[in-house]
Amino acid sequence: MTPLTILAVDDDPQMLTLIERVTASHGHTLIKARSGEEAGLVIQGKVVDVVILDFMLEDENARDVYDRLRGRLPKIPFIVLSAVPYASVQPALEGLQFLAFLEKIHLVEELPVLLASIASRKSG
Repeated sequence: MTPLTILAVDDDPQMLTLIERVTASHGHTLIKARSGEEAGLVIQGKVVDVVILDFMLEDENARDVYDRLRGRLPKIPFIVLSAVPYASVQPALEGLQFLAFLEKIHLVEELPVLLASIASRKSG
């Protein structure tokens, strides 16, 4: 499996730590950002293979963060992360292009599967 470089944007440091543990245990590199502004700074000069974006950012409109990142990373797959079920945020996700929606409660089980799929497409 090809290791991925992943940008994770989440305002919860504990969630970023969990994402880091999950991704590192599968050989991937994580770039962490606690805001959209920080995400824009930390990816400068870096190649990113996938973005994990918390859609329920506390102090920012996650759709604006998505739009800014998508503008800089037009061909990169996005995984939208949320603490609430898809049905609760589906209207807000209208028009966004993302590979998968992932509830935080299922992160440990489902994220490795998604990343393996992305890595296999990258290497194939």
